[in-house]
Amino acid sequence: KSVPNHSHGMIVKGAGNMICKNVVSGNTGSGICMTDSSFNNTVTGNKIGLSLNDELNLPNNGSGIFYMPGISAEKDTIGPDNVIRFNGRYGVEISDSGAGRILITENSITKNDSGGIVLKSGANNSLSSPVITQYDPAAGTAPPNSVVEIYSDSGNQGEKFEAKVNADANGNWTWNGTAAGPYLTATASDINGNTSSFSYPYFITSVPEPEKIVTAFSLSQNYPNPFNPETEIAFSVKKQSHVVLTVYNVRGELVKILINKELQPGNHKTIFNGQNMDSGVYLYKIRIGTEFSDVKKMLLIK
Repeated sequence: KSVPNHSHGMIVKGAGNMICKNVVSGNTGSGICMTDSSFNNTVTGNKIGLSLNDELNLPNNGSGIFYMPGISAEKDTIGPDNVIRFNGRYGVEISDSGAGRILITENSITKNDSGGIVLKSGANNSLSSPVITQYDPAAGTAPPNSVVEIYSDSGNQGEKFEAKVNADANGNWTWNGTAAGPYLTATASDINGNTSSFSYPYFITSVPEPEKIVTAFSLSQNYPNPFNPETEIAFSVKKQSHVVLTVYNVRGELVKILINKELQPGNHKTIFNGQNMDSGVYLYKIRIGTEFSDVKKMLLIK
């Protein structure tokens, strides 16, 4: 156990080390610092940034796991079953641009101040993160023939490992499972064992509230409005119906299809993200079967 030290909790040197089932928390540096030609080491089953029973937040001031610059780390495995939370920088920070084949797999990485996984330019072959394009089923793109790990999180990291799927030769992947949410994220790992950072989070759309009795179809004004970059759109469905919810720009050009599926009766909501869009007025339109349609305006200001 390493609780606490006035530097890093652990410093790992050389090859073939097994760092297993430790509590590495509350240190003024990072939790575990990989250094001096780190090669073929395994980090698994550790609690990094919290107590053994998960009841206390004991962040390391630095990152949970930190690869120092210039050490040419190679062929390490981070996982499975590490819990890396609440640290002052990243969950896993690879600052060694020459590092490669660092496999990061099946961990719980969440609520770290600066992010989940960060790769310095060149590290892990600069492997691209997956892109999640839809949910129910979850699907998206990733580096061709990579292994995609899917996570649920309350933000942009990976608290709960959900599943592994394989991207095809064109980089397309699909997962038919049900996620805890409210956000999905994903990482990709190539055949050489390089792992990407987490994808941009995808909000699981259309969260029903079936306990409330709905007597009419309706579309609510988005909130907040104006917004940057996300806003919530709520609507009500009084009976099982096919729902199409779309977003257009003021020229009438389709920007995004938010929902296009059968929904049960109830109050529903979804998130529209304008991260990569220009400021301006957008229109969102709902069509519920043949019985109801409506259009409202929203304003994106950056």
